[in-house]
Amino acid sequence: MRISLGILTLVTALTAALASPVAAAPGDLHPARLPRGDDPKIPYVVGSTVIDGKERIEIDGHWALVLGRSGDALVVQTDRRVLRVTGDRQRRIARLSDGAQVLLSEDGSDLVIGRIASRTGRTTVRVLDPESGAERAREVFSKYVVPLGARGGRVVMTASAPTRTFSWNHRTGDVRRIVGRSGGTVNVGADRLGTLTGDPYNGGCYVVSSLRHPRRELWRSCEEGVMSFSPDGSRMVTMDILADGLGPGRVWVRATDGGRLVARYSAYWFSSVQWETDRALLLDTHTPKRWATLRCVAKDCERASRVRKQDVT
Repeated sequence: MRISLGILTLVTALTAALASPVAAAPGDLHPARLPRGDDPKIPYVVGSTVIDGKERIEIDGHWALVLGRSGDALVVQTDRRVLRVTGDRQRRIARLSDGAQVLLSEDGSDLVIGRIASRTGRTTVRVLDPESGAERAREVFSKYVVPLGARGGRVVMTASAPTRTFSWNHRTGDVRRIVGRSGGTVNVGADRLGTLTGDPYNGGCYVVSSLRHPRRELWRSCEEGVMSFSPDGSRMVTMDILADGLGPGRVWVRATDGGRLVARYSAYWFSSVQWETDRALLLDTHTPKRWATLRCVAKDCERASRVRKQDVT
């Protein structure tokens, strides 16, 4: 999946020959003008190839999405399948139907798959062992339900009719309401939750709160929504709440508690945007003809890949 970011200028006096990251200012990010830094420290995807350190793993599929790491293996989603990838070995652990919602728990212990039945409108959520693919638990919910995140046996989900965010502990069977708003983003381990007060096309706003204490509001915006929280939950990357198309053209990094602006980035568009560390963000940054993965820490940006020919039009 590709995502676009907003417009961020670089200090024009600096060139790609510089050995240190470039400080960014409002304007466009241009990958070719940035100095080359280290390769990403987390697994990333180019086409259907997963690159993990010095390993290049050609996934048996037309595309690939790394869901996360489970033990010594990567869990990868591709054409209607979920694979467990160890070195050059790829083993299918789940088949997927059209529209399935898939995630790996933050601790790598559970593979969660949600599927809504078009005929009944009910959603079946299954939890599988990410090593063997064996089913650990299954629950059927009466309305449309989307898993948002999981950790320690707890799956946080959003649902409609009535609108709510709730959790299901597949080990105990306990189902608990968290808040009466639609959920958007969660980091269970870092105690962070993002929810919508209503339809953003009709005045709905985005609220960030503690997951354990959802009435404790940390930040609210009617212009931006949260894409993801940093691993430790102290920062978040946001985008225009009404962004559509290939991906956002602008993104912001903010402190989670209070929303203090840390950095603002923009480009022609961004595809994948993910946290490399608690502070470093990896941005697949596109121009009309080229793209590259950039690493940005606050206002300092560098290139974490070579510049590649645009593969999305």
